[in-house]
Amino acid sequence: MAKSANRAAVVRGKPQPTPTPQPLRDKRLKKIFVYKEGTFVLHNAAEVYKITIATPAFDVAGWIDLSKMAPGGDTLFTEVRVSFANRTDVLYQRTIFEGPRLITLGDIANGRDYMSGTHVEVWFQQTASHDNFAKPVEYAYQFVVESQ
Repeated sequence: MAKSANRAAVVRGKPQPTPTPQPLRDKRLKKIFVYKEGTFVLHNAAEVYKITIATPAFDVAGWIDLSKMAPGGDTLFTEVRVSFANRTDVLYQRTIFEGPRLITLGDIANGRDYMSGTHVEVWFQQTASHDNFAKPVEYAYQFVVESQ
């Protein structure tokens, strides 16, 4: 008895999953996503914590939680620095905060609610502590990016 040429092989076992269709992406639309978030602690007046946001053309906005600072004793110094057109680490704005509160990127970036670019750095330094850093202050942050 001759085998038929039209017979197909049958795989026995578990059925193979059906591939999930991938969503179509419209390159004209912007994407909004959390770029970086977390917490940090500064242990002395010389320590600097740097957050770098570097991705193709973006707008960035964010929050920094200073609510754990002691009023009238803790001081946080911030700097916003940018890099562009063969310039690196260019100072944009310095700001000092001396009490607990929730701040936005606009509070440390000269009133701008968001910043645009391809490389922005935000530096934090606690220059004074009400208890000489015996109990470190935890700072929280979140930066959201809108990009192509």
